[in-house]
Amino acid sequence: MGKNVVFKEVITEWTENKKMAYRFEIDPDLIPNDALDKHVKIGGEYFAPLTGFYQITPLPNGKSQLTLSTTIRDNTNFGIYSRIWGEFIFGDFHSSLLELMKSRSEKAQVN
Repeated sequence: MGKNVVFKEVITEWTENKKMAYRFEIDPDLIPNDALDKHVKIGGEYFAPLTGFYQITPLPNGKSQLTLSTTIRDNTNFGIYSRIWGEFIFGDFHSSLLELMKSRSEKAQVN
């Protein structure tokens, strides 16, 4: 990841061409303090991604839909405010990652 962010995604479920689920292993000491807003420490006691999955769903038109989902721990006690920001941060991350995967897979089909 960018900004020298380091973490592991340990696979917990695998169904070939259908689904891959994983849990995050994050050492907060390996996340630079300036990677995100100074109030957010990914993997810390207040805010951390816990699990996630990719799932491929066949569509009627012969194409496929790739879904990415992440479950997040939010112990900030900021209620809806932190939930909105968490969803924004991970929504943006998911969109960027899925666009990258889409671009690479479509490029591979052309070659």
